[in-house]
Amino acid sequence: MRFEVLHVSSKRVRIRVPFICSQAVEQKLITLASQQDNITYLTFYGDEHSFQVFYKKDHLFEVRQFLTAIDETLLKETYQEGATDPRLKTPFDIIFDSLCNRFAFRYLIPAPIRHVMTLYKTGPFIKKAYQALRHQKMTIEVLDCLAILTSISRDQIDTASTIMYLLNLGNDLGEWTQKKSIDDLAQTLKRPVPPVWVRLPNGEKEQKDSFLVGVGDELVVEEGSEIFFDGDVVDGTGYVNESSLTGESLPVVKARGSKVSSNTVLVCGQLVVSVTNADANHNLLDLVNLMTDSKEMMSKHQQQLVEKADQFVKVNLMGISLTYLATGSFEKALSFLLVDFSCSLKIATPVSYLVAVKKAMESGVVVKGPKYIDLFPEIDTFIFDKTGTITEPTPKIVKIQPFYDYTEEEVIRIGACLEEHFYHPIANAIVQEAKDKGIVHKEMHGELEHVVAKGVRSTIGDDKVVIGNYKFICEEGITITDEQQGILDTIEQQAGILCLGYRGELIALFGIDNPPRVGIDKVLRQLKESGKQVVLLTGDNALHTEPLKKLVEWNDIITDTTPKDKFKVVSRYKQEGHHVMMIGDGLNDSAALSEAEIGAVMSHSSDVARHLSDVIFLNDDLNDLFKLEQICEDLKHKLNRNLKWTVAINSTLIGFGILGILSHKQLALTHNMTTMYLIGKSLA
Repeated sequence: MRFEVLHVSSKRVRIRVPFICSQAVEQKLITLASQQDNITYLTFYGDEHSFQVFYKKDHLFEVRQFLTAIDETLLKETYQEGATDPRLKTPFDIIFDSLCNRFAFRYLIPAPIRHVMTLYKTGPFIKKAYQALRHQKMTIEVLDCLAILTSISRDQIDTASTIMYLLNLGNDLGEWTQKKSIDDLAQTLKRPVPPVWVRLPNGEKEQKDSFLVGVGDELVVEEGSEIFFDGDVVDGTGYVNESSLTGESLPVVKARGSKVSSNTVLVCGQLVVSVTNADANHNLLDLVNLMTDSKEMMSKHQQQLVEKADQFVKVNLMGISLTYLATGSFEKALSFLLVDFSCSLKIATPVSYLVAVKKAMESGVVVKGPKYIDLFPEIDTFIFDKTGTITEPTPKIVKIQPFYDYTEEEVIRIGACLEEHFYHPIANAIVQEAKDKGIVHKEMHGELEHVVAKGVRSTIGDDKVVIGNYKFICEEGITITDEQQGILDTIEQQAGILCLGYRGELIALFGIDNPPRVGIDKVLRQLKESGKQVVLLTGDNALHTEPLKKLVEWNDIITDTTPKDKFKVVSRYKQEGHHVMMIGDGLNDSAALSEAEIGAVMSHSSDVARHLSDVIFLNDDLNDLFKLEQICEDLKHKLNRNLKWTVAINSTLIGFGILGILSHKQLALTHNMTTMYLIGKSLA
């Protein structure tokens, strides 16, 4: 299949394709893209023939692999199956349909019938105005109703009809604008789903690509993992965090017979889930709904702007009274009814925030709500986790020391078998080592128990096996000989230590190195130069943290921390009056992430950390902090511009109405056009 590459950058490619990207086709392409580890997400354009592929830097070849894998025949079948899927209308469609209906109403329906229909159409406007007054609110609906009833009372039925037509057209275009913003954001938030573990009929487990998962498949969900599909629990017990759907952070217990939803996280226990909906990320739009519908997700500044819009209604009513008293003309006073200040602000403000969230996403930063856009400029203290945040996300195994009669291959196989179920940089290191050396590690262990910030406990046959840090190994009663202790102390001078214990003995040591991220020193210095505090938190010891002291003059470095310690540090800074952003990546950072005003994680973070976070850096690049800063600054400028232009343009229109330069119909039409112009500028 031939593709036209329209634009290529270091992290995204814009492509034009010869087929129509219907909603069904879009979903199929997203599923295909999920097979490439380094493609982060796709976004689709309104022309139905173009889309963007966002990928991790230096992995353009995976985009080529994705495009090569597209089967045109399969897409045609997909398009035909989903040909009836409704698509969002364009503004042209809305205006064209509206003009056709208006022409038919104005010229094909006799005047007496048209007048009766006009009077009937006033019902919804009167109802909305009554509801507002009933709640003691002076809103735009009250002004609209007054303008319509005033025209009718003056026997100007056609004028009232025109006002209602223009108001309805403006509402339709406003609703389209908001829906377009929400749809774009939802599309942008779609991300590839990794392979999942499926329980086979014989009780064994195997990995399966998410796009091959079907209804009835039994998925094995380990502690700390995200649930990507709706389903019923058929085995196991656990606690599921459903905050992404309900907003409640308290985990909910799930057992046999319980239902679980996609985009939730198993924070404790293990579940086997029978899939009831094979569409991954089925509840993704709930996040968008929270952003758009929940006042709790709105920033204080956003709420103030929306409330200020309603306050402008009082200005209009005062203008009516003063103009009539000064001129004695209802015609001139009516100008204040036909031109309101609040309409454009009430639509443009939330649209501006949604567009800012979308722009952040396109820059590689997922912001889970408009309120965090406003909070970010207030942050004065940045607290960083070490492993996977300040350091590279993929630590390397630099030393393997087996003991007794075990070979390197044997200890790697055991270690990778235990660690492959947990999404943490250190766990990934040993799994990657097995992959690099071609070591196959089939399931050989019993039930896994993950001990946060320490390690993993399980069994092989009837014998206990543990893997984790030195303290954990000692707590588990693993015997360490004097010779092994000496070797451990030597390796520890150069790298982190991961210990593997089996049958009560230490059978291997793994030396792990985490070099600092490239360019992280510049990021930290830039934050310091802008007057921010930078703090380093790590569960690692002071010895391994020593090289990081050279990166920047830290305000504080705290080592040997537990998850509770990290939580307490964030709380302390907040109690001292600081605005804190915590940036981490692991399950052990989750409590601190929740406590901070803004919790941020990297793209490779644990599922629990991702769900509890407010911001996700998809590119694993902390330079994106400054992109987010610029987006916040641009939003502030846009909101101030909208407010000034609303006052200036509408004041001018009212003046034209009072001076008789514009008729009532021209005034209503011009007002709606300028309102849509301001809203359109907010979409840019």
